[in-house]
Amino acid sequence: MKNAKYWFCVVILLLSNFVVSAYDFSKEGIYYEFNDSDWEGLTVAVTRKGSAKQQTGAYGGRVVIPSSVSYKGNTYRVSEIKGEAFAGCSELTSIVIPNSVSRIGNGAFRDCSKLTAVDI
Repeated sequence: MKNAKYWFCVVILLLSNFVVSAYDFSKEGIYYEFNDSDWEGLTVAVTRKGSAKQQTGAYGGRVVIPSSVSYKGNTYRVSEIKGEAFAGCSELTSIVIPNSVSRIGNGAFRDCSKLTAVDI
């Protein structure tokens, strides 16, 4: 029984690491994750920094999302903004979204109390 408790704790610790890491990489203050649905692997989505606690202050002021981003020698098209990507970013004031973005997830800008301008 003691051995089972040990392995249960190990599994929980490993899984909690995946939950906290909500992004694959960041560039110039924007967090991205690879699009699993893209079979060529050439697109990324803007996502949140991590848990709600980590998200606080993740994005603020004016954010300009690029139409493409380079990472480790590859260039990826930014095609999506994930649900709740900017949720809770109370210091976000404006955002510029390129026409490469074809999908914005639910609640992407929930509780962005200072957001006054969205340029698409």
